[in-house]
Amino acid sequence: MIFPAWTWVLIPIALVLCVSGFYKLSYLSTLARGLCLAGLSLAVLILSFTVGHVSLVLGLLCLLALICGLRRDGLAAYAVLRSAARRKYMKSQSETEMGPVLLLVQWLGFALIYVLEIFPLWYRASAEKAGNLGGWIGLVLMLAGFVLEEAADRQQIAAANENPYLPAMSGLYRLVRCPGALGECLFRTGLFISGIDAYQGLQWLPAVLAWAVSLFFVWQRLKREERRAEKNFGDLPVYREYVRSTPLILPFVPLYSVDRKEND
Repeated sequence: MIFPAWTWVLIPIALVLCVSGFYKLSYLSTLARGLCLAGLSLAVLILSFTVGHVSLVLGLLCLLALICGLRRDGLAAYAVLRSAARRKYMKSQSETEMGPVLLLVQWLGFALIYVLEIFPLWYRASAEKAGNLGGWIGLVLMLAGFVLEEAADRQQIAAANENPYLPAMSGLYRLVRCPGALGECLFRTGLFISGIDAYQGLQWLPAVLAWAVSLFFVWQRLKREERRAEKNFGDLPVYREYVRSTPLILPFVPLYSVDRKEND
């Protein structure tokens, strides 16, 4: 069954968690994503008791997803509340005017995407019999990604406090320019792998689709970060040399820009 019983419960939860998009459209792909990761993973854990397929690895997976989602949005909200400049920047960002019908379509679309992203955990919770190897491998990758994101954020904050006129270029940032995005890729890949013991038949389709969409979101994040860095530091020779010599996201892989022509 591609959509296990009780799947319909997850959709209204995601819709509620995506209502921030009505305040600011860009929140649908940022703030709402973390909220849905946290809220839906908690819902999956609760529903797993209902269907009677609870396991240690599933509980740990849901708990880690919950923590990651809350941490991501908690940091974002804290940054906005703490910094008047950040609030001013957020308000200054122009957005495409959208009618109520298109806004509703976006709201529904993003909510469904976030439900799909949690399907690896939901398939594991719904499966009558599922091995644990994929779950443990996925958990390790998710944890590694979470730790990498956390370390990257701390190093970026420390670098900004030390010299706000230069980007972070030491520690993890010596290996890649976007270690936080690499951490998210590991986390999302681990989430996909966590359900491979449970996928059956057509269930692979939404699982693979959700993984691909999640990596697309990471790529969009990379593009935003690169544009912001170019705007803030693009005139500095030290930054130009850093960009020329440091891979974008994968260590030792010669991908230096989100612009294809600059990589050729």
